[in-house]
Amino acid sequence: MRLQSSEKAGLGVHGLGAQWRVPVLARLLALAVVAPALAGCESLGSLWGPKEDPLLDEPADRMYNEGLYLLNVKKDTKGAAKRFEEGDRQHPYSEWARKSLLMSAYAYDEAGA
Repeated sequence: MRLQSSEKAGLGVHGLGAQWRVPVLARLLALAVVAPALAGCESLGSLWGPKEDPLLDEPADRMYNEGLYLLNVKKDTKGAAKRFEEGDRQHPYSEWARKSLLMSAYAYDEAGA
């Protein structure tokens, strides 16, 4: 009986032999253990694209006044609404947050959204 090239290499009739199954399973197991740990690494974040820069914590009155400037001078109603919302998000219990909520609603109303 003549052996095929895969049988000569010790691979058997069905492809991979038993001697190859253990290392492959060990590698898959190691990959399954290491992959979740690497997925959480901040240093590998550049591989999945840039992240948005978080807005710095600015004073509430400054954010409110920037929203008013965008609304009244620049006529950028959606930008103003977002600025007001950011002021409310960063300073939720301030007096400026209440004013920002009202102005955000007004800016969205002016935008027709």
